[in-house]
Amino acid sequence: MKKPSDQISHGHSRSIPRTFILATAGIAILGVCATVSLVAQDETTTPAEVPEELQAALVPLDNNWKQWSDEVGAEIAALYAADKGDTAALRQHVKTLNSRMAVVKQALADPAYRSIESPLRNLYGQLGRRLSIIDAALDTLELTPEARTARLDSLGKSVTSALNALATQLKEIKNGESWLVYLNAPKIRASLKAGSPEAATVLADVGKRFATAEASEDATVRDFVSGGKFQSLKAAAENYVEYSANPNTTANADSTGDDLLALFQSLDAYEAQPDSGAAAKIREAHNRLRAGTIDGGARIEEALRANYFNFNVRVIASEPFVNKFVAEARQENGPVRDFILGAQVSGSQVTATDVSFDFKPDPTRVRFNIKLAGRINSNTQGVTDQATIYTHGTHYFWANKPVLFDGDLFYTENADIAVNANNQTVGASTNFSGIPILGGIADNIAVGEAQKRKGQSEAIARGRVSSRVIPRLNSETDARFIAANADMDEKVDKPLRELGLFPDAKSFRTTEDDVTIEARLMKSGELGAGSPYAVSAPANGALIQLHETWINNSVDRLDLAGKTMNEDELKTMFETRLKKLLGDDFKFPEPKKGEDDYEEDESGPATLIFADQDPIRIQVSNNLLIIRIRAGIQREDDDDIPTQEITIEVKFTVDGDSIQIEREGGIRVVPVESPDSRLKQLGFASAMRGIFQRATPPRTVKRQRDVQFEDKQVPLNISNVEALDGWVTIEVN
Repeated sequence: MKKPSDQISHGHSRSIPRTFILATAGIAILGVCATVSLVAQDETTTPAEVPEELQAALVPLDNNWKQWSDEVGAEIAALYAADKGDTAALRQHVKTLNSRMAVVKQALADPAYRSIESPLRNLYGQLGRRLSIIDAALDTLELTPEARTARLDSLGKSVTSALNALATQLKEIKNGESWLVYLNAPKIRASLKAGSPEAATVLADVGKRFATAEASEDATVRDFVSGGKFQSLKAAAENYVEYSANPNTTANADSTGDDLLALFQSLDAYEAQPDSGAAAKIREAHNRLRAGTIDGGARIEEALRANYFNFNVRVIASEPFVNKFVAEARQENGPVRDFILGAQVSGSQVTATDVSFDFKPDPTRVRFNIKLAGRINSNTQGVTDQATIYTHGTHYFWANKPVLFDGDLFYTENADIAVNANNQTVGASTNFSGIPILGGIADNIAVGEAQKRKGQSEAIARGRVSSRVIPRLNSETDARFIAANADMDEKVDKPLRELGLFPDAKSFRTTEDDVTIEARLMKSGELGAGSPYAVSAPANGALIQLHETWINNSVDRLDLAGKTMNEDELKTMFETRLKKLLGDDFKFPEPKKGEDDYEEDESGPATLIFADQDPIRIQVSNNLLIIRIRAGIQREDDDDIPTQEITIEVKFTVDGDSIQIEREGGIRVVPVESPDSRLKQLGFASAMRGIFQRATPPRTVKRQRDVQFEDKQVPLNISNVEALDGWVTIEVN
């Protein structure tokens, strides 16, 4: 292994509901709902203490990296111990550690360090997020009054950008531009361009107009303005108005330093234990900074947006992978009936067409061509009074139908086509055919005359192919994407909104090779993700990345806090929600006797009493899915078991043709509140441990699955599952 340097050249008998456990683990992987919770620790991290998880991130870096790791650990300790008022010393520590992070980044790009890629990526995320926040905090402390002007300019550009995006969308919709008139777009542009003091007043009026539209009695209007482009403009306008009205934007408040320290300590606590209480404290500190700093918290928000408010689900799909679902080969046989160059033409033709998606670069939308590559083989005879000409045609065509998706709707453009026509005269017959000598001469003359018209006939053939292919391609594609827009609204957007799972932010982009879709599920009081370390999708596959915040924010929508639910109630709840997403036919499979995970239990299922806060949370770390459940058990024949924190660590291993899902280590059970009796608590813990051990046996699932897409069965193979630094990454090909 290479040595790093600053420059690298190269209990109780009742069982917990299986439905609950299976849904919990399955939802975490598939990203439909999700699972499991962390409890606040008794200890709090003081500014001088290096967080435990940050220390642990350095432990796997041994052997040739040992000295480097020790040096980084010492520098981190010095950073945490430094006087928080000595900004020069803090900047020097940050600068030194950022240079160390550059070494890590360089090593991650070097195949020679593949064996320690996971610990390097973990350190890169853990330390990188903290350095980003400290850097932003130091910048905030040193802001000057000029920052107000820069902030207003930046917020104005955000409004203009959102308005431009909305205008582009509305141009594609009949009478859509009337909305720009309603929102007073010309006045918005004019006031922002001139830097006019009345810009805030104009944008406040925009907010009122949005409120009127959102309160409309017409459901179509309400749904329309709930679209992403409208909401982006609304949010940008609100941010501008809020900042303009803030009286504390001429100087940092006296409490800014304390608020920054509180933010950093809250972030440390959240990194150790990502529960809702820690998230709320981060949000509170952020809000205080927005109200009390010259830039309205812009510098801090920039760092938080990159590291804690970012997209928390990501899909990258290669063009070959997408074409597994949409590409098809068609063959159509048909008669030929036409009148060409004075001849009545008849015969037959066979058209073979390959249909596929061809991605085109676009940094803000999904853009692709529906690509047709076809060949027409025809055998015809053209009859005139003088002769019958026999022709074999081989015509190639290439057609493209541009399509784009802006995150809300699909739009299509007119198709274009190129045709390479080739007609070969293969024979002729005349009134003299069959007559010795004369017949042959007449036939040859007829063939020669046909050859002279070859250019004309091929030009006509090109026109005929174009006139038949283009209208059909346009009409069929337009109809399919009109239907797709309706399906998107009815079968995707509407159910997600009803379940509270509709993302609050989305991003789309394409290159020549792949499409990337990112989304964020986050509301007030919640957090999102940081950017995952760049991992490329397989050349012929896809990459799915789910962050623990997406899972936890999803499970919060289940509204389990404080509920008492038995197995049947849990099963019904999960099925009802999943039916909204997967259709009315969805149903959990029933376990059968003889299956590996089936166990007869005569005592019946347990009834869970979920905690009032964070009943379920998941943490993703060091290739483990850490499931924490805060719940008690209701018992008919004994005292109820009070709320316990049950921690289950699950490991996923790709092995041959299967994926092994099994517990790592034992199940940890601790009381949420101090027990009255230590002896009784031992019994409670033993009972809980037994229940969850029986409910979480090792499982084996097949790596290969067939997925139904329209009328196609598409075989998929899960090639890798990784759980690291908050992200579950699944590779599929």
